[in-house]
Amino acid sequence: MQVSDVRWPSLREAARIILRTADIEITTPAEFTVLSKKLIYSISEHIPARAIFPKIGSGQQFIGIANREFVRLGGEQPPLEVCWIPGDEEKLWTSLFDSCEDLLQAGYPGCIGCGGPGSEEKWDEKNRRLEMQKS
Repeated sequence: MQVSDVRWPSLREAARIILRTADIEITTPAEFTVLSKKLIYSISEHIPARAIFPKIGSGQQFIGIANREFVRLGGEQPPLEVCWIPGDEEKLWTSLFDSCEDLLQAGYPGCIGCGGPGSEEKWDEKNRRLEMQKS
């Protein structure tokens, strides 16, 4: 996904959620299991002090903890507590993993400002969805 895409800020927020949340569970379609495992290795390499890593599963997509969903890629619009990125799920998974890797390379989450524009501000899901509807 290009930086100029109206969904870009939501994609970056989703990546930040994955990288900063302890005990998160990432369940992907089976074809993304290898990418999920590469993400875990990358997290361990870039954040060596981290002791808890995302749990990886294969099946119906889910990014969250227990019954609390944090991120939804594609599908129906979820409640505002969930960071939602509309679009083709397969392309979104690849873009999400790429974004996680980019942030890790930049030093996120152990840095100030490397999370990209707006990363230090409180996330406003309602406003992001309104922006996406406009385009």
